[in-house]
Amino acid sequence: MAQYRKEEVADRIAAAALAVFAERGYAAATMALIAERAGISIGNLYRYHAGKEALLAAVVPAAFVDRLRALLRRRVASLAGVTDIDQLPPGSPFEVATEELFAFAVEHRLRVVVALGRGDGSPYEGLAAELVDLLRGLALDHFRDLRPDLMADEALRYDLELIYRNLVGSAVAILARFEDAAEIRRAVAGLSAYHLAGLARLFAASAGAGGPGTRGS
Repeated sequence: MAQYRKEEVADRIAAAALAVFAERGYAAATMALIAERAGISIGNLYRYHAGKEALLAAVVPAAFVDRLRALLRRRVASLAGVTDIDQLPPGSPFEVATEELFAFAVEHRLRVVVALGRGDGSPYEGLAAELVDLLRGLALDHFRDLRPDLMADEALRYDLELIYRNLVGSAVAILARFEDAAEIRRAVAGLSAYHLAGLARLFAASAGAGGPGTRGS
């Protein structure tokens, strides 16, 4: 039987855990499935991790989630005062923040999928909803600055919740579907264009008919 160094086994366990969590979801994943994917005995798996929650914490650590939150906040904050992202020059803070977020998401593709889309039953179960609330609040703040006449009533807030729930879910689906960075970029660009155009129309309508649209967030 082949012999493996502890580091190799640990790496295989981490890769197997991320794959199983992303494919099955945390709730449906089992230590037995992860051990099988890693090509080791379940007893050996328990020598490395006390249980499924400990394994999740090892492969999707809290520091990763904190970094994801920070990058998202930075991207939205970079739009302060911007009325049309198409007019931004190359190397603008928005472009830099967007590229940094994209590179991070691609590098940690399966971690993002697990944390934001497959975390039911885990400590990250509410993370997607938390992100939706964060994005909705930042979008409202952004457009209030641009449109003082904005009517942020309950209907608009609920529309934004649905929009951002769909955006987060769609981004997770793209990362789960594609591995190639170029394909991810094309899919995300299409989603972003659709999102930004629709968001601008929504806020223009909420600020009053006939008002000029804005693009952001």
